[in-house]
Amino acid sequence: MKKVLSGELEPQGTGTNRTTVEITKETTTIIDHFWGDETMDYFEDVVVPTKDLYDLIIWWIQKKIDLEIVADQSGLTEDELNARSTTIDTEKLLQNDDIE
Repeated sequence: MKKVLSGELEPQGTGTNRTTVEITKETTTIIDHFWGDETMDYFEDVVVPTKDLYDLIIWWIQKKIDLEIVADQSGLTEDELNARSTTIDTEKLLQNDDIE
């Protein structure tokens, strides 16, 4: 994605039995192969600006690392921490009395 954004690579595509992802410098499109098949649950195509999607992925990776650090400090696994959290701000979870 980064190389497509920079122009180093031409638009790219990849897919599975269910979806295709088409990445251009401007937009990324996720296409559901079952669109229009009344016998299947299907989703309309999703089109997002590639730069926005790239930024979201980078943000998510950074937040995942932060969550791993919080989980390590709390003694909980990531799944346990997620299950106990009712807020995006996981640092507040560390203030809970039953976490040592």
